[in-house]
Amino acid sequence: MLVLALACSSAGADSGSLPGCATDVAPGTRAPAGTLDPGCACDPPAVEAGTGVLTFAPLEDGDDLAMVHGPQGGWHLVGAVRLENFRSVVDVSVQAWIGEVPITSELTYRNVLEPDGVCAGTLLDLYLYLDTHWLVGAGEPSGTPAELMACRTATLELCALDSDGRQGCDAVDVVVQPDRTDLVSGHVSACP
Repeated sequence: MLVLALACSSAGADSGSLPGCATDVAPGTRAPAGTLDPGCACDPPAVEAGTGVLTFAPLEDGDDLAMVHGPQGGWHLVGAVRLENFRSVVDVSVQAWIGEVPITSELTYRNVLEPDGVCAGTLLDLYLYLDTHWLVGAGEPSGTPAELMACRTATLELCALDSDGRQGCDAVDVVVQPDRTDLVSGHVSACP
């Protein structure tokens, strides 16, 4: 605790504005979940949206993101996130939209970060289950996610929160690509 207080006292006048910087747990809050290197406690949290099942791949605006036609008949996107200066246990919320219309429900995952450096870690394989009912409710014809979402731009948003109140979000606009299975079966055509 002494090291944390010394590190923060030399970090500048607004270092106390970061939750958990001056003390590990503010009075009246829940116990901290996970660990945080004391040298990272006063640095601002950072969130980077990505994808990946086994390794993290950052996403940038305009990147392709393939939908997955799962074995149970549903479709999903795979998100991932890289976080800096968060505790090792975090809540990560994921959601996607086409325009202003949601195409997934908001899901929150609580998990332990896979370390990626001293002050960073990743969460991989975050499913965003695709649902067409909002698009149909907004006036689009009925259809499967492959039929209604392939080749369209969707906003993918990932937000993180730790038990000290550190939080941040990142959003990226991706082009939703059809699953290879749907292409081979002729269910949909390849994007131009």
